[in-house]
Amino acid sequence: MGKVKRLAGKRVIALLMVVAMLALALPAVPAFAAGDGMVLKNAKVSVWPEYDDPRVLVIFEGTFVNTGNTDFNGNVSFNVPTGAQIGMACEIVDGGGHSCQPYKTVAKSEDTQSLSWKTTKAIKPGEEYPVFLEYYYNPIKGNTDKNIDYTFQPSYKIEKLDLNIQQPLKAEKFTVSPAALSTSQDGQGFTNHNYSFTNKTDGDKLNFKIAYTKTDPNPSKPKPLNGNAAPQPTGDGGSGSGSSLGTNAYLQPGILIPVILFVVVLVAFIVYAVNSQAQKRRAEERIERIRSKSAKSNGNSGGNSNPKFVKEKKKLRQMLLDGQISEETYRELLDDLEEEFSR
Repeated sequence: MGKVKRLAGKRVIALLMVVAMLALALPAVPAFAAGDGMVLKNAKVSVWPEYDDPRVLVIFEGTFVNTGNTDFNGNVSFNVPTGAQIGMACEIVDGGGHSCQPYKTVAKSEDTQSLSWKTTKAIKPGEEYPVFLEYYYNPIKGNTDKNIDYTFQPSYKIEKLDLNIQQPLKAEKFTVSPAALSTSQDGQGFTNHNYSFTNKTDGDKLNFKIAYTKTDPNPSKPKPLNGNAAPQPTGDGGSGSGSSLGTNAYLQPGILIPVILFVVVLVAFIVYAVNSQAQKRRAEERIERIRSKSAKSNGNSGGNSNPKFVKEKKKLRQMLLDGQISEETYRELLDDLEEEFSR
């Protein structure tokens, strides 16, 4: 009976392993929910062609506010170009620090995808939730005479939106259509073309056509050695220490740890299954050895052919294979059986 209990225990453990694997796999898929009640009270979009990379760097800073009547604890989402390299997708914490979050992207159209992450806390009614998003993508056409079609599409209502398009340092004949409300010079020598909008909704699209001539193929600034993107502009989303490029959902502790546990449990289950098969093979080999010895002890008699004897012998063999009895017990029972039917 001890063997039977141990066998049942092993089967229960195997079942628990399967349940654990399914449970551990679930957290790796972030929930996707609409941002009900969430509105951007202000946002700033910076579009920097060829800043420290041959592509276009886009930086989004904004402050959500929960205008609903209940706590919000879902996903916030943003429209980004298909194929964009996401640098940072962060909450702003502790008055300016960037806490980058595991994110998920879902295709919306051929050239647009939705990037989302789940808030790390419940946003109470009237509470603010500042965010920071940064990515590179390549809409630049032409080698010397260059053209860019840039579209900004809000994913939420934005009460106040500031947008600036930066002219590369060595660019000439730089134009933007529609024309900017104003231009300004920053401390690094860049000319910024500034726009301001109010009450934009998720159904609006702001289209800009950028054109310039630039013979130097190098970006305006060298990329920092640590791989971080450009110095972050201060704005409505706050400022603070940055995070390295390539934020990846599967490298975040909340996702990575369950994945590791899943792999460990899976390996343990495979090892258990392999060992079970090996034990079964060893049991079959022991039966063959016992058969051989039994045949020799019976000489040329050919063994007992009584149908009842054969049936009882098969039962004993199956009990041994199932682990219900040991090899020693099998031998003893088989000897008793042969003695009983030899009378």
